[in-house]
Amino acid sequence: MISGIAVNLFSAAANAIGIRRTNGVAGPLEYDEVIFGPVSGQIGYQFVGTGVNFDGTSNIVGPECTSSALATNNKCLQFSGTSQNGYVIVGGHANMGSPTNGSVCIDVAAGASRVDPGGFYCDVAATALTVESTANTAVHGKLWADSGVTLYANFAAGTLGNRIDSNVRSIGTQLVTDSSPGGQNSVTNGLDYQTNSRLWKMTANATAWQLLDNTTSAVHVLATPGTNGQLRLSASGTEQLYFNFDGGTGGATFYDGAGNPKLQIDQNGTPHPSVVNTIGLGTVSLPFLDLRVGAAATNNIRVVGTATAARTQTLQDSTGTIGLVVASGTATFTTTAVAAAACQTTVTVAATNTLTTDTISWAFNSAPVAATDASLITSVWPTAGNVNFKRCNPTAASITPTALVANWRVIR
Repeated sequence: MISGIAVNLFSAAANAIGIRRTNGVAGPLEYDEVIFGPVSGQIGYQFVGTGVNFDGTSNIVGPECTSSALATNNKCLQFSGTSQNGYVIVGGHANMGSPTNGSVCIDVAAGASRVDPGGFYCDVAATALTVESTANTAVHGKLWADSGVTLYANFAAGTLGNRIDSNVRSIGTQLVTDSSPGGQNSVTNGLDYQTNSRLWKMTANATAWQLLDNTTSAVHVLATPGTNGQLRLSASGTEQLYFNFDGGTGGATFYDGAGNPKLQIDQNGTPHPSVVNTIGLGTVSLPFLDLRVGAAATNNIRVVGTATAARTQTLQDSTGTIGLVVASGTATFTTTAVAAAACQTTVTVAATNTLTTDTISWAFNSAPVAATDASLITSVWPTAGNVNFKRCNPTAASITPTALVANWRVIR
């Protein structure tokens, strides 16, 4: 046991260590204190575990660290090693002198594991907790911090499973930096577990983060990591996720991964580009099946593409109404002679859905003969469900026309 020891590093060199313990087993430290000097890199308490099945120090009770603002890059407690360690901190306090001097209250270095901060209080420091150890759940427990701390926790690349219970909602300019792939560490705020009389609670385990109603144990929201590191947010069971239900006028913005906003969904649920003329609806390889717009299920318009290859439709730079092709087809004229000042029998072709108010656009599908066909006058008109063609002879002599075919379509 090391109890009631005060170590003063004020005159010590940079990188000096106040209390170092290597491979200590079942030997607690109680109510010791380290005072730092105005230099860089000093460590108050360093615990190193090496060898096989090393259990570490059983308890670290009430450690104290005091530093001035002139000190830089100092650490109050540092844990390292190459084996299965076990460190339990009970209480303790650190004032590392400044929130901008690179200081750290607790550093869980490479190799360390099973560190429990045990409610240690980080009063003033640049960072309350740094974790470099890649052991699964190298640190797990409660760590308190005050407003004199700039960054609450910094998890290095490769760390995972670390779970810290914090007393703060926000401190300094940033709460947590997590460089692990997909953010595999968690910091929860015990003050926010209860948000109303129904005891809403946030919990996390090895597979998911979830929001549940503690009075019924019903899970309402699940957040799970995907196979490629993506976040999957799901409503539980048949429930739905609601946004801006009780208040708020914000929306959602989707970015391209490089800090550029692309798509916004505003508070009214309207999707639109974040910047004009930057995104489209669908892609060449992933087009939408169809588009439906309208005021009701029984009163809407469906736009559907049935092209046999990729097509581009360009609308005219004009204001007006786009015509609708109601029907189309062909009409074949007879070769019966047309007497002077007379007309052929009307050629009537079925045109489903045609109304008398529609317009018919038509053209011969071959050149008319000048001496015969070109001398006749062709009249075209719609009737309900039909298109009608009639050729008349305004001359004083009979004309025998050729068997022309007319292509037609009804426009509305």
